[in-house]
Amino acid sequence: MAGRVTDMAEQKDRCQSYLSGHQVHPIQARLCWEDPGEPVRAIVDDNGWITIEHENGETERVWTHDRDRVAGLLADSGGNAVRRSHAALSFPHPGGAAYVSIGTNPSPCPTEPLTDASLAELVTERGGFLARIEPDDPNQT
Repeated sequence: MAGRVTDMAEQKDRCQSYLSGHQVHPIQARLCWEDPGEPVRAIVDDNGWITIEHENGETERVWTHDRDRVAGLLADSGGNAVRRSHAALSFPHPGGAAYVSIGTNPSPCPTEPLTDASLAELVTERGGFLARIEPDDPNQT
């Protein structure tokens, strides 16, 4: 079947990056589900920096692009989170958990899709992609 690949993350005015600290990629989330993680306490500042306090007393400082979402999740959880492998935090949520990507280097959120980018460019420039294959012939499945 011939077709066209479209990055499913392409939504105008939404972060288009799966780099650390930006959107959680489904593969990243799946890998996090396999790891029970470590319960931690956390706070987030006005610039998206999250201070994580581990059970052993050590602290870690990480960044997220979505400070408001993290602040809401922390308010709902009473400051509790789970430090997951693969650069993520999770928060208890009805029916499961909410995942947030974390990183150590802040970077701006690209909101414009990379048009005509190769798959390799999507990985290196945006940290990954989600693809939907659209058939050339809409009557094909």
